[in-house]
Amino acid sequence: MSEANEEHVATRPEDVAMAAYAGGDDRALGIVYDALGGRLFAFLTRRARDRELAEDLLQQTFLQIHRNRSSFSAGAAVAPWAFAIARRLLIDAMRAKTRLRKNFGDRDEDAMDRLAGASNPELAAGARQETAQLFAKLEALPEAQRVAFELIRIDGLSMAEAAEMLGTTVTAMKLRAHRAYKALGLAGESGVDR
Repeated sequence: MSEANEEHVATRPEDVAMAAYAGGDDRALGIVYDALGGRLFAFLTRRARDRELAEDLLQQTFLQIHRNRSSFSAGAAVAPWAFAIARRLLIDAMRAKTRLRKNFGDRDEDAMDRLAGASNPELAAGARQETAQLFAKLEALPEAQRVAFELIRIDGLSMAEAAEMLGTTVTAMKLRAHRAYKALGLAGESGVDR
């Protein structure tokens, strides 16, 4: 990670708050929760396809964050760590249901609205149709490309955060994302092909 990225990471409120929480400031967890709770819940809901399970997994994620707070490195980014915890818990939950689901993509209404940016009801119908087509194409992508797209475009993680969460390099994540954007006809919007 470059020095510029390390400086940027260390100044995010949730990262600073997590470092404070790891150091014993119990009030700082609220800042971490406010910054990541919604993103983690959307991530879990979309993949679990079960709102109640996602709520349980979100609670378990923050319980794991609490239990392991002493292992958090000050100056590190909390988002990839939290998403990795949530992802591991999700995998465990799916295995407990007998099988791991192969397709983590979903066509939930919130994700479609976010991708379509459909705030105007009159534009929503057309945007929803385009978004449904995008999700159909997304489901046809190889899992590595699909997950890269979802983490970056839908969940809002940076390339570095997504790479850290998946245990790969930023370069590999950029390549996966670029291939996904290209396959989806969004190559000019990726920011990774420049």
